[in-house]
Amino acid sequence: MSETGAATGGPKFAPALEQVKPWARDMVDGQTLRAPSDARSIAAWRRKARRQVMTSLGVDPAAAARPEWDVLQTWTHRGLRASRLSVAAPGDLPWEAIVLEPPVAGPNHPAWVCIHGHVFGAMSSTTGLAVNEPGGAESLARFEDDYAFRLAERGHVTIAFHGPGFGNRADPGATPNAPAGSPQDGTLVQAMATGRTYIGWFAANAISAVSVLQAWPTVGRRRVGIVGFRSGAGVALYAGAMDRRIRAVALSGRIGNRQNRLLEGGATGLHATVPGLLRYVDNTDALGLIAPRLLFVNQEVRNDADAALAALSPARRLYEALGAGKRFSVHVDAPNPPRHRFGGEAMYRWAEQVMPVPRKR
Repeated sequence: MSETGAATGGPKFAPALEQVKPWARDMVDGQTLRAPSDARSIAAWRRKARRQVMTSLGVDPAAAARPEWDVLQTWTHRGLRASRLSVAAPGDLPWEAIVLEPPVAGPNHPAWVCIHGHVFGAMSSTTGLAVNEPGGAESLARFEDDYAFRLAERGHVTIAFHGPGFGNRADPGATPNAPAGSPQDGTLVQAMATGRTYIGWFAANAISAVSVLQAWPTVGRRRVGIVGFRSGAGVALYAGAMDRRIRAVALSGRIGNRQNRLLEGGATGLHATVPGLLRYVDNTDALGLIAPRLLFVNQEVRNDADAALAALSPARRLYEALGAGKRFSVHVDAPNPPRHRFGGEAMYRWAEQVMPVPRKR
């Protein structure tokens, strides 16, 4: 028999992704925690789904919400007061964060945890500091993702930090020219081996950042939100689903469900993968765990606007079942030609409406 069976009419084997499709279809067909649309079922579903998200991501929100931090440095950044912090929650090594706030701010200001995507500069990009880093100025011009700076410029308090594997948290031997180092596969696999997914690790850091803002002297304790762009939108989604202290969640990018991506033969990066979660709940169902809190989605459209909006329908139905339909806002971002960027002005207007800055006396 020939070693190259195909040359002699032997069997042809499907590519690996084709072999995965039946597993994905069976998993999706058997999902046990799809978002309900009747109000009577929502409370029980929410308890089970939130518990499953925590388990699958490998996150203990209670531990993440008890960080310690020190202020290492303060300075003025483009007219704003900037503070550099060292933050660490139980079981985690310290990581750096930057808080931006108006130069003269009283108490009870709204505040946002700002989660970066897979971009050059990472934290430095969201704070507007990336212009001093290789590729930073070009990245900012392309993605317009300095939302921590722009929100602070409008009177909000913001905190940003490098996700695991980015910036000064980059792995030794990180891929040259990758965004701010980028998490390497070895670190991602090691995180999974310890029972924590990469996106869960990042989301746990975001929960710690919520605690920092709640204790910040110029911030209203009940006025903390979270915003994420690109892969950071997934981090913000899961942090918002797990941590009910977060009053408002803003997501910008192509927000869709994983089941369709798998069945179409696509895949997500290892950094955004949660093994087995699809057996229970999809991304767009997990959005419903944020209800009835404030939710804004800047939905980027490439081809099919109807399909992009349909992906949000499970969460929309759940919000409406709770009588909170007006708390779920969607902005369709469909530039021509298509452009992948942060949905800035629409999100900033929404933030100012739902958590206004106190008026100066």
